[in-house]
Amino acid sequence: MSAAISECPLCWVEEHSGNPGNTIKQETAKVRKVIKSRCPTLSVRMGLGTARNFIDILGSKDEFGRFTSDEKRCLKSFGIDTGLGGGVVMDWHDRERFLKEHEGGSTSEKILEAVATRLEKNLRKQVLSGLAEVFSLASCTAVGREIKAGRNVTGNAEWGIRYCIHQKTSPRVDPTTLEFTPQSKEAMVLDEKFIKLTNDMLETGGFPKMSPTLLSDMRKKDREFEREIEARRRKR
Repeated sequence: MSAAISECPLCWVEEHSGNPGNTIKQETAKVRKVIKSRCPTLSVRMGLGTARNFIDILGSKDEFGRFTSDEKRCLKSFGIDTGLGGGVVMDWHDRERFLKEHEGGSTSEKILEAVATRLEKNLRKQVLSGLAEVFSLASCTAVGREIKAGRNVTGNAEWGIRYCIHQKTSPRVDPTTLEFTPQSKEAMVLDEKFIKLTNDMLETGGFPKMSPTLLSDMRKKDREFEREIEARRRKR
């Protein structure tokens, strides 16, 4: 390999291809996108003429014509030393290393993203298992099974509370005498508490909360049931 090629292989390829400068433009655009995602006030541009293989990074300039303190901190997060001036030049070695480390996120960022994704999945599984266990303990086995499988989690939780949990604490009526026993205050508190805790778990697992009118809807049904029983007693 000639000295010219070893010093700047990208330049040699461009000079001997049908589209000189195109690769450097693409690389510059990638560097610009990464840097400006964190440092929007910076100017990132390809050098002119024979300096096109370099990238110029220019600051918005403070009162002394230098990088601002925020810009210095931002460039430092990329490992770029700003010195005392208001501009930085990135050669092809720097550009290659920069893109390898930062394009698509740094290695550290990728690791953190992977950890966050794993934690989210594990938390989601724990919420599904926890909700399924709660409904199973309340003899709502079918609801618990559907929730554990991750099928319509919020809808099944709401259905389970409305037609399974609440049915164990709802008003009662003697079929022979039609004597009506309203829901106790303790049972009402349990309804409210169960709905709140279920919503908290759903939110923790990243699921939508249940209908905000769930409790009022159940109370409305109970009152309608009470009026229906009173009407039947009057007909006797």
